[in-house]
Amino acid sequence: MRSSCLISAGLCTRLISASFLILFFHSQSTKAANIKLTVENTIVVDADALANLNLPLGGQDIQISDAQMGINCGGNATTETGTLYSISPDNANEVHFYQSNTWPHKIVPGKLTIDKGISATVAKNEDGAPIVNGWPASQFTVDLSAGNANGVNGVWFYFSPNENPSGDACIEVFDCPELSANIGDLCDDGDPTTQGDTVMEDCNCTGMPLAPGSIHVIIPWNAVCGVRSVVITLYELGTTFISYGSMLEIDETGYVQTDEVPYGNYDVIVKVQGFLAIGIADFHLMSGDNLLEITSMTGGDVNNNNAVNLSDISTLSAAFGSMATDSNYNLISDFNCNGIINFVDVSILGISFGMVGDTAPLTP
Repeated sequence: MRSSCLISAGLCTRLISASFLILFFHSQSTKAANIKLTVENTIVVDADALANLNLPLGGQDIQISDAQMGINCGGNATTETGTLYSISPDNANEVHFYQSNTWPHKIVPGKLTIDKGISATVAKNEDGAPIVNGWPASQFTVDLSAGNANGVNGVWFYFSPNENPSGDACIEVFDCPELSANIGDLCDDGDPTTQGDTVMEDCNCTGMPLAPGSIHVIIPWNAVCGVRSVVITLYELGTTFISYGSMLEIDETGYVQTDEVPYGNYDVIVKVQGFLAIGIADFHLMSGDNLLEITSMTGGDVNNNNAVNLSDISTLSAAFGSMATDSNYNLISDFNCNGIINFVDVSILGISFGMVGDTAPLTP
């Protein structure tokens, strides 16, 4: 090895490129010469040789195996597979200018055998040291195994496996550059009805649909009024587009439950027969059972058209004075459910006269 090595300093950045690739060397002697790599003069290395290298930022570099062990002007070189580095005081003129006890130069005694994923220009200088894209290569004695890549700091670089010179190792290389993410990373697919959003092998961010839920509606109800029909309608937020609708029956306890509905946010309208509709804007329906409690309702909607008007007065008048056993008795006009339609019911209707119930679209 030449002795023209000297210590220098400089600033640099670091680069990590594309997959874990290894540069192998064998023991047959050969004339030193530049080798422009092509698929025809390369081989695929054993996959086991690639398994342990895990660069901090997930990029690609070149490693070397079976170089000559021994002391040179950079320190004590080993034969173990390890990452190759360049240093900024050197340059692309194939000459080592740097000397250190922890950065020995790799000496290659024989023929180069190259992984076909490496497209960089590889050579040996007259001392047998590997030259990558014109830059002399060194190992780092702190790298104790093929799984280490500890040498990128300050003026030291990885070698990338392509035709670019070594560069900034702090530039992270992503499996999916358009997402700035790697396969298996968490992401956000923009769909609030999914969970566990993950970057898939096709570089799409995909989540699993959240489990559906049902709505358990509790209504303030007089048990003596018995069973009454109720319509529950779910709308897309701020629209009249119906996502779910069902006519159910409220029991004596004031309890009613919907079928399962996809997870999400909805505007909800609850319409009990004889009462004006109640709207609940932006109801967050989660997986499982969701409680929705109605605290008050407005009666008087005898004809169930979601408005209290003269039509309701006319219907109530036809049943006025009747009892539950009479043929003209109208249960819906008996607002207090006491079995007789009288001035109490007229008073209730009078209080709500002119009112209308909630309709879609709702506003928060």
